[in-house]
This record gives sequence, structure tokens and C-alpha cells, in this order.
Amino acid sequence: MHLPRPQRLAGPHILAAALLMVIWLASPATAQTEPSCPHTSTLKDLQYTQNKGPEAQEQRLDLYHPKDNSSAAWPLVVYVHGGGWKAGDKARMGDKVSWLTQQGFVVASVNYRLSPLKYKPEDAGAVRFPVHPQDVAAALGWLHTHARRYCIDPARIVLMGHSAGASIVSQLGTDPSYLAAHGLGLDAVRCVISNDTGGYDIPRYLGHTTQMARKLYTNAFGPDPQVWRKASPQTHVKSGRPHPNFLIITRGSRHRRTIAQDFADALQGAGATATVHNAGKLSHREVNQTLGQPGGPLNTLFEGFLKSCAAP
Repeated sequence: MHLPRPQRLAGPHILAAALLMVIWLASPATAQTEPSCPHTSTLKDLQYTQNKGPEAQEQRLDLYHPKDNSSAAWPLVVYVHGGGWKAGDKARMGDKVSWLTQQGFVVASVNYRLSPLKYKPEDAGAVRFPVHPQDVAAALGWLHTHARRYCIDPARIVLMGHSAGASIVSQLGTDPSYLAAHGLGLDAVRCVISNDTGGYDIPRYLGHTTQMARKLYTNAFGPDPQVWRKASPQTHVKSGRPHPNFLIITRGSRHRRTIAQDFADALQGAGATATVHNAGKLSHREVNQTLGQPGGPLNTLFEGFLKSCAAP
């Protein structure tokens, strides 16, 4: 009995079959190294360092995506909480998550290692500057590395922070050393929103402020004025550096508002774009708490700035 010989594929058919196999292997359903993009999911407690010690519990972030899955590369807002460098948590976002994701942003809310609740000069191992901006820079480096996996456009990254978080994002937007540790330049950040801090020029700020504020800053930065100067964003504003665009929210005393304006003037003098907004009678807490709430007094200002940052 003669069995029919199997048909051999002609040359063009072999190429077509091979191409289909390559496409199939590269598809999200079959790729083993790259999970499918979580367009509409919330991902909690993603560790952004390789640390295995107790500090790893603080080096985590939460990631929120827009419910609309029409894009594979959303702009990103990295949010850095306040709390005097010694308190606060990434979970305390209020209405900001829904407000920002509805504008088409992925939101990363970042925790970082915190300083002690009370300053003890003898505690040489306490968390102090530059740990706080170093941690947030590590989070940004991790997000940049994993941008494709999490549907982030690495060319459209915004840093936003309140209070101590505002100081941290301003440090990352001016001192290139933090991002350079992760292979990034200042141009890895398109915009910075600094929401109410006095820490742009720390020695100057502490020269005319309350005893409570001095204790808070000493706990976070130590007692050395040279360290205060190094930690001050204004120290690092230089012409020729690709500083991101800044939106600076200020309020409170004339001393505090003048320092914020002088920081903006320095950025503008260096060729950057910086806008200062006086939040008027809003309290330090309200400038953050009302963000994203219906009718929030700063919503329109932030939305306009964020729209410019998200432009392709």
C-alpha cells in the first residue's frame, strides 16, 4: 500500500508560517518575561528597590491606571506625600487618584524611608537627608525601567509633591545627582508641581521661621548649615541644565512667599519655565486636601498645567 506523501511547504509559505510563529511568540498571551499591560488595574505595594532589609517595607509604591484602556502609553504623575519627612503614607491620596486618572494619567504614589518622629543628635543611624530624595529617585528610575510593562510614556513624567514631598520633587528637578544614580538626566522629568514648601533655600528659610519648623528641618537634615545648603533646590539651579517646567504653589508668610518667588526667578533666569501661584487664604493642609474634590479651588490651575505636561 502506498501512503500519500506529505505536502511540503513552498518557500513563501515557509516564510509566512515562520513570521506567524514569531508574532505568536511575541504576543502578550505567550510572552513569559513581559506580562500583559494592566490598563485598568490598581497595583499595590510594588517594591522599587532590590533591598531585602526592613527598609524595603518603606520603598514601595502604588500604581493606578485610567479605566479607559485606549492607550498603551499614558503620561505619569509620580506623587510624593508630605508629613515633615517623618510621617505620611502613599495610601492617603484623597480624591487625587480618580481626579488624575480621569485626566488620562497613570498615578504612582510613592513611599520613602522616613526620619524619626523625634530628633536625637546621638542617633547616627537615623534616616536623614539625602535618603528621602534618593528613595524617590530610585522609584522614578524603577518606573522608567518598567514603563512599557505598566503602559507609561517615559517622555511624559510629572513629579508632584506636597509639603515635604514638594521639597523632594523640587530637589529631583534641580539637582541632577539623584537621577544620575539611575542613569537618568533632569530631562527624564517633564514637569514638577511643588505644592507649598518653604524649603527651596533652607538656610534662608530657617533664619526667619518658627522654632517648630527649625526642629522639623533639623530632624530631617541634621544641624549642619552646609548640608542645608546642599539640600536646597535653589543651590542647584544652573543655566544650561534641562530643568523641567515648574508650577510652584505658595502661601503663608511674606518670608515664605518671597523664597518661593525667588526660586522661580532663579529657574527662569536659568532658562526654565516656572509659574508661581499664591494660594491666598488656603491653609497648608487645604492646598493638598482640596485637590481633586469637586470645585477644588486649585483644580483648574493644576489641570491646565498638567494638560501642557501631557502634550505629545
